[in-house]
Amino acid sequence: PLFIADTGTVPRLPAFQRLAMVYEHQGEYQKAIDVCDIGIKHGLADGTQGGFTARKSRVEKKLSETHAS
Repeated sequence: PLFIADTGTVPRLPAFQRLAMVYEHQGEYQKAIDVCDIGIKHGLADGTQGGFTARKSRVEKKLSETHAS
């Protein structure tokens, strides 16, 4: 994962967060999940308490609800 040695923190790249949000709002849930997976893979922070892992879980729930309808 990406890591800033000087500060001991994981970088926050708002582009990934924003892209996941845009896809989610457009109903493109799988694309939002894919973006979350990239963020998780690279150890990125998204500025929320649960990070990309929680965002992914939330979007997966929406995706399963749309398939159930």
